[in-house]
Order: sequence, then C-alpha cells, then structure tokens
Amino acid sequence: MTYLERAQKIDPRYKGLEVELAYSYNSMRQYDKAVLILEDALVADPGDAYTNKELVYAQVRSGQLDKAAESCKRAIEVCKDQSYNGENCYNLIQSYYMKKDKANFKLWLDVTKKWTAYNATMTRNLETMEKAVNNWP
Repeated sequence: MTYLERAQKIDPRYKGLEVELAYSYNSMRQYDKAVLILEDALVADPGDAYTNKELVYAQVRSGQLDKAAESCKRAIEVCKDQSYNGENCYNLIQSYYMKKDKANFKLWLDVTKKWTAYNATMTRNLETMEKAVNNWP
C-alpha cells in the first residue's frame, strides 16, 4: 500500500495504478476509498472491465446495492470485455440473497443465469439460492 499511495501522489493517472490501488483497498475492506478511486478512474475510461468489476465489488461489499446494480448494468452495456459480467451479477445477486431481498433477487436472476452459465460452481450455487428463495414468503 505504501508504494501504491506514493505512486498515486507522483502520478495519479499512471495507467493501471488506480485499479490496483482500489483492489488493495478492497482487500483491506476499505470500500469507500476504493469506490472514490474507481469512480474517478471510470470517468477517464468508462469501458474498462476490470475497473468496473472492482467498483461493483466495492459497492456490493459496502452495502451500496442500488449503486452496484446501476454499475453492473452499465458495465454490461459499455464493456467490450465481458469476462467479469458473470462475477459482477453473481456478487450482486448473492447480496440480495443474503439480505433476503426476494424482489431484487428475482429481478436479477435471469441476467445472472445468462452471465454465469459458463461457471458450473456459480450455476450450482445460483440454483441452490433460487430454490431457497422460492420457499420464502
């Protein structure tokens, strides 16, 4: 962290620095710091898939689910690299499941299934969550 923060002071726009710094903040559960850096980074490059992934993760983990949903939708629309769409959707829907938010879980179910179909573990976990949600009042 010390070196990343020093580098940020020297050249805050150095390519790749912002997302690596935010990744480190996410790893240390300092999600608000990560969100600020990532939102700023996306102004310069809104279609960067890795930056979008880290933003969705930070927003989900900090409980900003409405913002995470918007960021996830935007990433699906603007990112040419679609490799993180499944992970983004899965992190979001898992949070809805943990909060027992049936309406939003159902809202994101088909989209999440589409983007996680390549991943057997996510598909299996999603099926388990869906069965449980269907038994909620």
